[in-house]
Amino acid sequence: MELKSCRVLVTPTSYGKNDLQLWTELEALVGEVVRNTFGRPLTAGETRGLIKGCDGYIAGLDTIDRAAIEAADRLKIIARYGVGVDGVDLDAAKERSIIVTNTPFANSVSVAELAIGLLFSLARSIPSAVATTKAGQWARPMGITLAGKTVGVIGLGAIGKQ
Repeated sequence: MELKSCRVLVTPTSYGKNDLQLWTELEALVGEVVRNTFGRPLTAGETRGLIKGCDGYIAGLDTIDRAAIEAADRLKIIARYGVGVDGVDLDAAKERSIIVTNTPFANSVSVAELAIGLLFSLARSIPSAVATTKAGQWARPMGITLAGKTVGVIGLGAIGKQ
């Protein structure tokens, strides 16, 4: 099968969000790209409706059940965009010789940065300050300073190492 004659379903809502060139490059490589127009992970029924005729599937947090895999008449690979393969019926995929992969380090930097950002946000009481300001008040939450404190990370997986 020539790669440029493939049809690929792409459902992660973050795919190409900040870099539209990703879509252009993917379309140039495979031919036809079917996009998730729902703006959220797909339900099992929505997956079944879009997967027919697709050779590849870059999957987000969609539900990919047995019925969806059985509706996939040409599917060769499900590439989960992120960690894990939750939501994919692995037995059904194996029975149909569909390869299931994931991208375990794809978002580890972003998640680690978000965790540090949330740490600062909570330490300095930013969420409550935002809420009271939106309510028309000018509260002055104290929060705690992190200067001179030791912060520990529990877990040394991809995110913890970042």
